Amino acid sequence: MLASARRDQFAIDASFNDFYAGLFTYTLTQYLWQQSGNLTLGESFVNIARNVNALSFEQGNFQEPVLFVKPNSDYQQRPMYFIGVKTPRAEAVITQVKEN
Repeated sequence: MLASARRDQFAIDASFNDFYAGLFTYTLTQYLWQQSGNLTLGESFVNIARNVNALSFEQGNFQEPVLFVKPNSDYQQRPMYFIGVKTPRAEAVITQVKEN
């Protein structure tokens, strides 16, 4: 289970370009879109929490996400989606558009 903040903290909403979103939700979504490796759930959560902490501090508050896993399980050591990445993802950049 993922929690956006500890029970004694507020979950912060912030402005991102032209919309508002929760810091944790925005950071988690961005991280999942950009993940190209086979990091474990625990490794991924550390990265997500670090970004949420930094963004919340910039907002003048502090928010610390929490990860709960089943006791005595290996869930934290499993890949993020609980499946291994079989093929590498491709990346591309559009450099020019002609007509349509």
